[in-house]
Amino acid sequence: MPTDPSATPDGAPEEEADRHRAERPLAAPLWLELVGVGAALVLASVGSVGLLLAIHERYTTAVSLLIGLPIAIAGTVAFALGRENTRSVPSSHRAAVAALAIALGFGLFYAIMPSQHVVVTRDPGSYINTARWLVREGRLGADARGEAFAGVGGLQFAGAAVYDMGGTYRGAPAETERPGGSGQIEYQFNHLSSVAMAASYDVGGHRALFRLPAAMSALSLVLVYAAAVRVTRRTTVSLLAPLVLATSMPFLYVARTTYSEAFASVLLWAAVLVSIGLHRRPRMASGATAGLLMGALISTRVDAMLYVALVLPVAAVSVSLPGDARRRRHRLLSWGSLLAVTAAVGAIGWVDLNEHSGLYVEHLSPQIRQLRTGLLISALVSVVGALVWLFVRPLRRLGERARRPVAVAAAVLLASLLLFGWLIRPEIQTVENDHPYPAVVSIQERDGLSSEPDRNYAESSMRWMSWYLGVPAIALALGALVASTWRTLARGVDPATLGVLVLCLGASGLYWYMPEITPDHPWATRRFVPAAFPALAIWAAAGVGLLLSLPAVDRQRRRLPAIAALGAAAAIAAVVVAPPVLTTRPVREQRLQAGYLRPVLETCDALPEDAAVIAVGGFARATLANTIRTWCGVPVAATPEGLEMQQVIDIGRQVSANGYRLHLVSPDRGGLTRFEGQEGPPVTSTSAMHNDRTVRSTLDRPPHRYQPPEQVLPVPTPFALHVLEVDLGS
Repeated sequence: MPTDPSATPDGAPEEEADRHRAERPLAAPLWLELVGVGAALVLASVGSVGLLLAIHERYTTAVSLLIGLPIAIAGTVAFALGRENTRSVPSSHRAAVAALAIALGFGLFYAIMPSQHVVVTRDPGSYINTARWLVREGRLGADARGEAFAGVGGLQFAGAAVYDMGGTYRGAPAETERPGGSGQIEYQFNHLSSVAMAASYDVGGHRALFRLPAAMSALSLVLVYAAAVRVTRRTTVSLLAPLVLATSMPFLYVARTTYSEAFASVLLWAAVLVSIGLHRRPRMASGATAGLLMGALISTRVDAMLYVALVLPVAAVSVSLPGDARRRRHRLLSWGSLLAVTAAVGAIGWVDLNEHSGLYVEHLSPQIRQLRTGLLISALVSVVGALVWLFVRPLRRLGERARRPVAVAAAVLLASLLLFGWLIRPEIQTVENDHPYPAVVSIQERDGLSSEPDRNYAESSMRWMSWYLGVPAIALALGALVASTWRTLARGVDPATLGVLVLCLGASGLYWYMPEITPDHPWATRRFVPAAFPALAIWAAAGVGLLLSLPAVDRQRRRLPAIAALGAAAAIAAVVVAPPVLTTRPVREQRLQAGYLRPVLETCDALPEDAAVIAVGGFARATLANTIRTWCGVPVAATPEGLEMQQVIDIGRQVSANGYRLHLVSPDRGGLTRFEGQEGPPVTSTSAMHNDRTVRSTLDRPPHRYQPPEQVLPVPTPFALHVLEVDLGS
């Protein structure tokens, strides 16, 4: 087991204390870390309180802020008071200002052209519409049938990311008969991201809602920079980490659209930053603060249990390292408080996932079982390993003697595995799933690739990293990973290095082995945005730092005039940053469903307060019904294919008897004109919006062009909605 270079035994000589002070870790200025961690704590506390309220059907943004903000302030104060003693250099504040400028500049670039993914074709549409429903109703579900469609058979209320759960919704009046779909609907996914979006909508309307991911992404850049300084111990070189990450296509893709990954990234890297200090300066309050962030992360993504599983061995190593009984006890209490608060706050997300996400948890039950098993194994191995190391002295002595050989063997093994995954695995393996991917089939046909409908391209996952970050960055990152693994095992544990090592090799390694995602790009890249891409960007900066610290390079650098040294630094930065910039540049304006909210809101304006809507057509039935329901606040249903005039009249009469007026809505005007009455109102059409910045999906290379508007599916373009009030007199 490596020794702890930071431990200073009680009663050490004065020169030992001086050495200890000199070894204080370099960190970004406190004010910058407070900006990142404080904002992340607002997300965690307000989101967790809001989610708890939503579970109990009492969500309001005002109450969430009233309860959550004091918790966030307390956590920020605890972090500031419990932060380990660090040192600074003259460039610390200048580099921190530069990092903040990078974050704000790219955040503004992301926010200028946000997506408006209001039609539920993929995950972002579900998160947005769930958020809008929370603002409107304060609960995570609805009785979609309600009074308007009572007694009407053959209706459908489920759709993309919406599950019809049967029976009646909690709190809704019971009915003796509910023919057809029940109308008790629940929304897919974990919901903390939607709670955060609901709060942003209440504060700043839809403009704030659509731009919240850009703000979260900018915040991630601040946190990644702060973590990079801890790892590289170089303030200026660490600026490469947010630059490489910010210019990469996957980060841009997530920042412009309402994916949960942007929120998960903030919570994860804030938790990493807070946890770094738990070893050198253990404090229960700091552990609780990190636990709040980790618990909120569990409420954001179903795979967050993986990160908790990775915390356990880090905690075990921290407790096992040399130190007196008092120091070990404090470490144990601080890590224990982290895990306890993680479990308490994470329980909110666990209830949300199991009770309010429809059939989502059933669909993911195999993966959840694997994550649970991994968590239990990690806990068992961590506890047993720590106990054995602490109480079996011969093993500890053997470990001390074998430290350097083990470090060399581990470094060689890691280098072999990383190079195999990057360069060799894609050439010798073809990974297939147990079912075909429709998106893969269509892209293979379009691009003339071999027909392999079951292929998921997982063997190329590490090659994807070099697509988007560039070969220089990946080579530097892998070299730094190997070197830091050797140094950690051979010389001693640095908390920052160990934390980011475990995160990169644990979470990223699992996803590199099997991403478990439809492999069309840029969709597939979002899986790697919370952990893998930021960690690799940090290690790329660390790789540059290692190069600069080589004796030959360092001597040459010191001989150069200041202007030449600055030019050399700029050249190195250009080599690292240029590849992601060049890959992103052709599709830098990418966004989804830009402007699509306008036709939706115009549809809402066209519907009276007593409207009940039937979404007409297969596309509308699957993707549009919930959009109209959440944004317009009217009851919406759909019918199977082949809707006939007499069915419309029958439904309209029953709806009228219930006190509502039936309206038909469709993105296809021709699908409604056949239902127009001779003397009734005509079809009303909204503005048409063009979707001309959708990235053309790829399988064997990074995307490099936009999809022609006429080929964008499944949302038709130009996108407009058409409304018809049913004339019951016809």
